[in-house]
Amino acid sequence: MIHPRSIPQGAVPFKLPQPVRLMTGGGVLELTGLRFPELSPTRSFTTKIMALVNHNTGIHDVILGRDVLTAAHIIPNPATKLIHWDELSCPWQPHDYFMRHNWTSHVQTAMDTLATDIEFDSFSSQMGSAEILSSKYDQVDTAEAAQQQTHLPQRQRNELADVLKHFTTLFSGKLGCYPRYKVHLELDKNAKPFRCREYPVPYAHRKVFKEELERLVDIGVLSRAAASKYISPTFIVPKKDGRVRWVSDFRKLNSMITRKVYNLPRIQDILKRRSHYKYFTKLDISMQYDTFKLDEASKELCTIATPFGNFRYNRLPMGIKQSPDVAQQIMEELLCDCPEVEVYIEDIGIFSNSWQEHIASLHKILKILQDNNFTVNPLKCEWAVQETDWLGYWLNPTGIKPWKKKINALLALQRPKSVSELRSFIGDITFYRDMFPRRSHLLAPLTAQVGKRQLAWTDECQRSFKEIKALLAKEAFLRYPDHNKPFHIYTDASDRQLGSVILQEEALKTAHETKIRLPDQIRELQMTQQNAATLMVAHKDTFNEQTLDLLHVCVGNSQVTRRNVRKYL
Repeated sequence: MIHPRSIPQGAVPFKLPQPVRLMTGGGVLELTGLRFPELSPTRSFTTKIMALVNHNTGIHDVILGRDVLTAAHIIPNPATKLIHWDELSCPWQPHDYFMRHNWTSHVQTAMDTLATDIEFDSFSSQMGSAEILSSKYDQVDTAEAAQQQTHLPQRQRNELADVLKHFTTLFSGKLGCYPRYKVHLELDKNAKPFRCREYPVPYAHRKVFKEELERLVDIGVLSRAAASKYISPTFIVPKKDGRVRWVSDFRKLNSMITRKVYNLPRIQDILKRRSHYKYFTKLDISMQYDTFKLDEASKELCTIATPFGNFRYNRLPMGIKQSPDVAQQIMEELLCDCPEVEVYIEDIGIFSNSWQEHIASLHKILKILQDNNFTVNPLKCEWAVQETDWLGYWLNPTGIKPWKKKINALLALQRPKSVSELRSFIGDITFYRDMFPRRSHLLAPLTAQVGKRQLAWTDECQRSFKEIKALLAKEAFLRYPDHNKPFHIYTDASDRQLGSVILQEEALKTAHETKIRLPDQIRELQMTQQNAATLMVAHKDTFNEQTLDLLHVCVGNSQVTRRNVRKYL
């Protein structure tokens, strides 16, 4: 039963021949993500039918009956005065217990846990409203793909087609299997078995869900499983093209896995290494994680619950925290003898200074990928271009700038409603930290809210939010540095941030910019020491000992001699 004060906006109750129900435009009200924080801050369930409590008294917003509790496997035991939820339990309490005790901390913990995982929270609304299309992995006509590259002259399109036609297996749309390695997931010594119930699938998406499940079984990614000690839930969301993406919620399993780290390259380092190229091809490995096999022990760990029974992964799933490390390590090992290549997990970039070099590189790299049973969709790649989006940036031979599509998405955001949403927003801004001056200064009121349990949105926060979006709307462009020419570093420090800008000749064009929030331990230092710290940050980000003699440094308003630069550092 639900109290009138808790009716969601837009829901209108009306009488039916049967007991009173609460109806919305989509049907009977569905309450999703119901949590009992005194039992578990993370576990939740869903119930679809709620009767309206038609009175204005009472202290409860929602009353759940025995039928709802039983369906969720929540069993009150009068004999022991305990409430059991599978392996969890808590004692019965008087109706006013949580009003007399510090129950808000329990509720806040549950809310923070729910909010931290924005990706999993948002899928419910996506699933309920967005149409999801079936997967499509078909063989592509490579000649057609080559002729679509209208930025190339006809002769070069024909030469590209001659290269692509040798790799029909690579472009077949069929999942391959990496032949040299099976992935092993190692559990912590104190890991305990767990099981989660399946997530509910909206009726409108049930057919697509089942079709995708059957497709994954047919191609060997999944197989039906019996009972398991480890069971995680799964769901589907639409990709950018509207087609189905299969996602398993491995948060619980990830907390128990011992991660063996293989460092991912810094995106800024990748882009700076590849200035003044003539041709750039970007390749996207389709179903990359699915190409890697799991060993037998790891398959059981990756068991998932669905409305159609238990299944287990035979291939490396997306969402396992070890997956990016495995993929990056294998791709770097395969392409280590190709100096013209940069790789970031499934994204491969090929940079060349002449057409003949580029064609030869394409043939060599595509052969490596095909020999190791990877799959590439040529229609999702870009061939021999000069500028395009890659790794979140828009790049051309002379420099990089923020990707307009990503900036527009940030500009369209409404103000954050929770600490989790605020963290996500600040993280997206920080991705472009080298691009925008005064970023840390403008974000300071928002950054101060990140460590709090509950978001307190003030006028200062609103002003900061508007100012940072206005900054994002401005054009920004960073030129690639030329390490054979002198650098001019300008540094300064305020009570909120350290900042530096690196300029080069040719009218002192910007080559690099660094802004960081002023750490507390540095805030207490004298201004000279703060500027020294700023110079160290700039040096760490951009320079090495070999380029030190090319530096011209201005700290605050003072020129620093080359001898003192070494003293600072």
